[in-house]
Amino acid sequence: PLDIYTNNFNILVENCYFETHSVSVGGIWVREGTTNGLSKNIKFNNCEFIGDTVDETIGIWGWLGTVENVCVSNSSITRPLNANVSNAFPITIGADGTTKNCGFENCNFDIYQATTCIFHGVSQRDNGIYVRNSIINTHMESLNNGIVSLVDKTGENFVIDNCTFNLLNTTANPNFSDDLKALFKNCIFNSSTQVKWNIFNGENCIINNNPNTTSSTNMGR
Repeated sequence: PLDIYTNNFNILVENCYFETHSVSVGGIWVREGTTNGLSKNIKFNNCEFIGDTVDETIGIWGWLGTVENVCVSNSSITRPLNANVSNAFPITIGADGTTKNCGFENCNFDIYQATTCIFHGVSQRDNGIYVRNSIINTHMESLNNGIVSLVDKTGENFVIDNCTFNLLNTTANPNFSDDLKALFKNCIFNSSTQVKWNIFNGENCIINNNPNTTSSTNMGR
């Protein structure tokens, strides 16, 4: 795994391939390991990430300090199925410490395993967390806790904008318990099976279900 650990500034990782398979360690981490320290301006561009590790495939979070302006752009992220991993969440963004202006842009996600959710993290200390202009394909039969699971159930600073979600094999209704806290803007939700969508905090979103199935939709805005 790659661990960008502490006091890092102005890093560009470009045109790289990362593949990690492990039942004991995590994947790609960007974090701040010094108490009240700062890591800032770190970018991954045009990279490919494949990881079925025991923790997240990619984790961006403040931990003991602050991480700021970390972006993964124009990249593909794949979370394969690993039957030996019981704690699998593809992305952590936010959580411990403080995370500011960090996220994913113009990325393609293929998720084959997610025990809890796709995007985990975001606390009251975080600000400007985003996923923009991206495609998220889920290949699991069940999406247990929806798209977003929030550390302290407050996700007003997490904006998912202009993204397309494709539930390709999901037959069980996802439980979007925390998604009501994140803001979904200009998103498209596609499913070819019977799925109940509950997106409580949505602006200008479109939901497309197979016309031969029934669905229940709750759009809060």
